[in-house]
Amino acid sequence: MTSTRTLGIALASVAVVFVACGVEEIDLSAKSCPCPTNLVCDEAANRCVPPGSIKPTSTASDCVPKSCDALGVECSATNDGCNGLLDCGKCTLPSTTCNADSHKCVCEPKNCVAQGAECGEVPSGCGEIYKCADCPASRPNCGGGGPNKCGNSVCTPATCASLGACGSVSDGCGKILDCGGCAAPKICGGSGVANKCGCTPKTCAQAGWQCGSGPDECGGTRVCSECEGSNRTCEANHTCKCTPSTCASAGWQCGSGPNGCGGTLTCPACPVGRTCTSTHHCDD
Repeated sequence: MTSTRTLGIALASVAVVFVACGVEEIDLSAKSCPCPTNLVCDEAANRCVPPGSIKPTSTASDCVPKSCDALGVECSATNDGCNGLLDCGKCTLPSTTCNADSHKCVCEPKNCVAQGAECGEVPSGCGEIYKCADCPASRPNCGGGGPNKCGNSVCTPATCASLGACGSVSDGCGKILDCGGCAAPKICGGSGVANKCGCTPKTCAQAGWQCGSGPDECGGTRVCSECEGSNRTCEANHTCKCTPSTCASAGWQCGSGPNGCGGTLTCPACPVGRTCTSTHHCDD
């Protein structure tokens, strides 16, 4: 009898542990913000949750979504503060990738092997300079077999002008060229091509614009969509403002219904003996 009871308790304990482990595997509350790319941050609870599961803290008419800059987010998707999903795009600069936890663009340096360089010096792409191996006596010239490749031919070093480059770049013969910066608003690698001047403007979502148009960061024009709904107008700060309908503006004499901003418009009751019609007018 005692053995049976002991076995039962042991099995129950195993079952409890099994259930507990199962709950722990799907419990998202243990993961605090910042969140991976498939989740958004519930700022009120400081935890990661699936997109669309956050209850808004304010009504649709007065909630102004935050921009990527305001949130300090450089890439991927995150909560915009109004229960929406804000797409902050991809990392533009060469050698950068998006960190899933911080939503920051992180530079990943490339060493000699990653660049296929056998000899001389090469820039890492992240500000460092790598010193590669020396050439063997049988192939003594760095660059003689191609850029930063050992060979027997004489290497003719490239110039900044011949490369059309900016920043730090290899001359192909083992030395580093400092080709300087770019004229604003362009930056080196700004279009996603290493050592080339360029500029990538922010999207409407990245800039926090809901509507309207205006200058972008690259000297062009950013054009965003119009506000949806007749009650919404585009403000000077490129956010959509919703003005709830009134009984007068809607032309209603009675009844209730949507106010155009997610709320309810309630008008006075009809005088005694008169009925409110489906068009919100008092029937004679």
